[in-house]
Amino acid sequence: MADTNVKELLYEKAQQLLSQHGRLYTLLVTLRWATTGADDGGIPRQGWWRGGIRWLEAVVVPFYMPWASGFVFLGAAVLLLLLGIRRFTGVIGEEPIIAAFVAEGFFLLVLFLLLLLAPGSPSSTRSDELSTLVHDLNDIATDITRIVESHDQLLQRWQESTESQSIALQRLDQLLQKLQQLPLPGAALVAELQQLQQALSQLNATIRQTVDELQHWRNQQLQSLVQQELARILATYARTVAAPDSGSPSGESSHHA
Repeated sequence: MADTNVKELLYEKAQQLLSQHGRLYTLLVTLRWATTGADDGGIPRQGWWRGGIRWLEAVVVPFYMPWASGFVFLGAAVLLLLLGIRRFTGVIGEEPIIAAFVAEGFFLLVLFLLLLLAPGSPSSTRSDELSTLVHDLNDIATDITRIVESHDQLLQRWQESTESQSIALQRLDQLLQKLQQLPLPGAALVAELQQLQQALSQLNATIRQTVDELQHWRNQQLQSLVQQELARILATYARTVAAPDSGSPSGESSHHA
C-alpha cells in the first residue's frame, strides 16, 4: 500500500477516534495501528521506524502540534521559575535545574521533529508559532531582568543610606564622648544629643528592616510575575489545543518513504 494511502487512512481513523474517545487514547491506538497494523486489516504493518514516521505525519502533526508547543512553553516557564527561586532564595539544588534543562531540550527536540515533518503549506504557520514562542519567552526574561535591576538599584540606595546613618551615629557618639570630657556645663546639650542618637539608631534599625522587607517583596513579585506569565501562556495554548487543524495530509509528499 502506498505511503499516501496509509497516511490518509491513519488521518481518517484519527478523526473518527477523536470524535468518540479522548486524545490520549487516539494517540496510542493510532500508533499501534501504524506500527503493527490495524485489527481489521485496513492498515498493513509498517514497522516501528516507517510506521512511526507515518504516524507523526498523519496524526501527531495535524492534531497534536499545539500540545508540543504547549509543553515547550510549560518547560520554559518552569525552568525560569526554578532559576528565579534558586537565584533569590537558594533553596533549590542543582539537580532540579539540570532536570528542567534536559526536559526543555527534549521538548524542543520533539517540536523541531514535528516541524520538520509538517507539510510544506503550513510550515510558515508553524515557524510563526515558534517565533511567537521565542518572542514571549524573551518578553518574560526582559520583564524579570527589569524588575530585578529596579529592585537592586532601590536596595543599593537603601544600603547606602544605612551606611551613611551608621557613620553619622559613630561621629555623634564620638562627639558625645568629647562633650562629656569637657569641664563646661553642657549637660542639657549632652542630653539632647543622646536623644538624637537614640532617634537615629531607631531610624537606622527601621531602614534595615525595610531593606529586608523589600528583598522579601522582590522575591514574591518575581515569583508572581513568572506564575502570571505561565498562566497566560498556558491559557493561550489551551485554546489552540482545543481547536486541532482541519487540513488533510493527502497532499503531503512521500519523500520520507
